[in-house]
Amino acid sequence: MNRTILFIVQPSIGHIVPVISIGLILRKNNYHVVIAGNEAAEKIVSLNGFKFYVLLSLNFAQGFEKYYKADKRKNGYLDNLLLRTSNRIFVDRKCELEAVLAEVRPHIIGIDQFLSSDVVVIRSIGHKAKLFILQTMFPTVKSRFHPPLNSPVIPTGQKGKFLVQVLWTIRRIFFVAWRSYARIKYLNFDDLSILLRQIKKDRQHLLIEKNFLFNYVFLQIPEFILCPVELEFARDRTRNYHVYLGFMHHERNKVKWDSTFSVSKFIENHSLQSKTIIYCSFGTRFQATRAYVSKFFRTLVDVSKDAYFNDKIFIVACGELYDEFKDIKNDSIVFVKNVDQYCLLAHAKLFITHGGLNSIKEAIDNQVPMIVFPLELYGDQPGNAARVEFHGLGIRRNIREVSTSSISLITKSMLESSIYLNQVHNFKGSLSGYTQKRFLDALENLT
Repeated sequence: MNRTILFIVQPSIGHIVPVISIGLILRKNNYHVVIAGNEAAEKIVSLNGFKFYVLLSLNFAQGFEKYYKADKRKNGYLDNLLLRTSNRIFVDRKCELEAVLAEVRPHIIGIDQFLSSDVVVIRSIGHKAKLFILQTMFPTVKSRFHPPLNSPVIPTGQKGKFLVQVLWTIRRIFFVAWRSYARIKYLNFDDLSILLRQIKKDRQHLLIEKNFLFNYVFLQIPEFILCPVELEFARDRTRNYHVYLGFMHHERNKVKWDSTFSVSKFIENHSLQSKTIIYCSFGTRFQATRAYVSKFFRTLVDVSKDAYFNDKIFIVACGELYDEFKDIKNDSIVFVKNVDQYCLLAHAKLFITHGGLNSIKEAIDNQVPMIVFPLELYGDQPGNAARVEFHGLGIRRNIREVSTSSISLITKSMLESSIYLNQVHNFKGSLSGYTQKRFLDALENLT
C-alpha cells in the first residue's frame, strides 16, 4: 500500500512550485501526495494532478487576527484582543486540520516553515504522522557563520565573524523589546505567549529556538532545506535538525504551468534562436516596492534602445504591472505577464532578478549568471544576493539607485565576461551528490 504524505503549503509561487516538484518525485516513487493550503494555490496544484484541500482558517499565533473577518476588513484592537484571549483562531485551525487529517490519513506531514505553528495544532490533535518542516529559504536561526537573512553583509575574515555576532545581538535586542511591547499591548496574549501557552496546555514536548528571524523553529522537528549547503557562506550545518536537500529540481521541468506565455512558441515565432535572451523578473509580490520596479522597467526600455542590444532581447515578466507595459514593444524588449521561469532560463544568457531563493536556484540549475536587485530590505533577498556575490555567481546592485547608463554598463559587462558563466557552471557541477535517493532516505529516517 502506498504511503500518504500531506503537504501544508504557503501559496506563493516560490513555495508552491518546489512542493509540486517534490510531489512529482514522490509520486514517481509510489507515494500518494496530497496538498492543502490557501485557495490561491488550488489551480496550479490541481493542474499537476494532485488532490488539493482548501484551508479557510488562519494560522494561529502568527499575527493574523486582523484578517479574521470574512469581509477581509481589518479588525480593531478590541476585536484583535478578543480573538487572542478566546483562542478562536487556534480552535478554527484545529477543527479544519482535524477534518483533513481524518480524511487523508497521512503517514507523513510536511509543513511550510511560514506555517510552522501548525506543528502545535497537529500535535494537539494527537495525530501520529511523522512531521517535518519544509524550508524554502536558508535557515533562519542564529549561526556563528551566517548573519541574519535580511542582512546584506558578507562575513569574511575575523571582522566579518565579529559583525555576524553583532547583527544577531541587535536582532535579539529588537526581538526582546518588541515582545515586551506586544505582551503589554495584548495583556500577555502576544503571539509567542499564545503559542507557548498552547504547548504547555497540551503537554507537548516542543522546544523553540530562542534566536530566529522568521516564524517559529522547533528543535525536535527536522527541517528539510531546499538548497545545498554549498550555497551558504560556510559549509556548516547550523543545527542537528537541518537537512540540506539541494535544489530538488529532478522533476521541475515536468511541472505544468498556467502561463499566458509559451516560451517555445515565442522563441519559434520571433526567430530568437540567434538572439541573446536577457530575462528579467522581480517575482510575483512586489507591492511595497511597486514604484521602484516600475521605474526600473522603464529604465530597461531605454537601455534596450542602445544599438549594442540589436541582436539581443530583454524578456520581462512584469506580473501585476503588465497593463502598464503591455503596449511597449521594440525589437529588443518584450513584456509578458507571467512565464514558466525555469523553461525560459534554459534559453537565457543573463538573469536580472530580485533575489528570491527559488529564482536563484533555477538560475544556477540552468547555468545562468545573475544581476540581483533585492526589493525587500526586511526579507531574505538581501542575504540571498550576498550569497550570489560571495560565490561569484553574479553581482548585486541597489534598485533604488539605478540609471540607464548604470544598467547598460553592468549588463554589457556581464554578457561579455565568461567569469560568472564559468563559476555558475562549476558551482552546479559541485552539487551532483544531491540525489532523489538522499531525499527519500531522509523521509524514511523521520522519527
